[in-house]
Amino acid sequence: MAPSDIDGQPSALVPTPDSTQLAPLGLPPLPDKAARQTRNALITVGLVSLLVATYAVGIAVGVPMLEYVLGAGGVVIAVRERRKVEHGLRVYERARADMRSGQIEAATAAVDEVLAHAGSNLRYAAVYVRLALLRGVLALRLGQVREARARLLAVEATGWLGSFRISRQATGEGYASLSICGSVLGDVDEARAWLERGREVLDPTREHAIVPHADDAIDSSSVSLELAEATLLARQDDHQRLFALLQSLRHNDSDSDLLGRALHLLQAYALHRLSEGENEYRGVFSSMPIEPLLAKLHPGELDFMAVHWPELRAFMHARGVSARP
Repeated sequence: MAPSDIDGQPSALVPTPDSTQLAPLGLPPLPDKAARQTRNALITVGLVSLLVATYAVGIAVGVPMLEYVLGAGGVVIAVRERRKVEHGLRVYERARADMRSGQIEAATAAVDEVLAHAGSNLRYAAVYVRLALLRGVLALRLGQVREARARLLAVEATGWLGSFRISRQATGEGYASLSICGSVLGDVDEARAWLERGREVLDPTREHAIVPHADDAIDSSSVSLELAEATLLARQDDHQRLFALLQSLRHNDSDSDLLGRALHLLQAYALHRLSEGENEYRGVFSSMPIEPLLAKLHPGELDFMAVHWPELRAFMHARGVSARP
């Protein structure tokens, strides 16, 4: 049973603890290069041996077409299994679209349905790891911070994050979410460690690094880590550095997606904390307007950031951007 992550009554985005269960999911670890080469060689030898043996048996029993019948059966099985992979990929893309549009519950239900029937076969491992990673991010968005951390840690332990089979965007999102979980829970050392690990894995100069796509105007993986860094600075009450960071971010000018709106929330929070105690007429920060930064926020969509953060929760409630009463 997932632990309660909400003090008091849950918001519209955070289900009660009784409605969330962390089902065990066996995710296969990423095999190293030598293991993959050995596996591919064994599969090739096995298929050739099976073909030769089938042909020999067919000739021996007087059924020369037997190998073709078995071959056709193998094709049918392969097509069925491939459809499972394609279905998983379709669910993944649709769930990401639902998450971007704020339909968190629908995305969660769709991902859970696939993961409930997930296997540990390496042929489909990348699909299931992507879905498991997305499920951890969805748990965070639902405000189930401890469950999100547990799910994301399980994915990170497989070694798939940072591999070419998992996109740079998803990898950055995974490490950023782990860092945000630490910040929200008040464990700033853990948050800092995951932030640094994410930067290390996404470093384009490292061997076999997944580099940003040439057509991407903004590297979304970097934006995810920027949000994690901003959250960490806010949690440490380092509002001067937080404000300076947010002023320097190009993506902070956008409020068309959740990342941009979350950065705006943290900028408003930093201004609020920096203006405390300032003279209303002479203060540098108290003269800067906060409301425009919060204008595009949808009430409740960022409640997950304040689940275990009383100061931020009080600020969001006072400004009317929290769904909690």
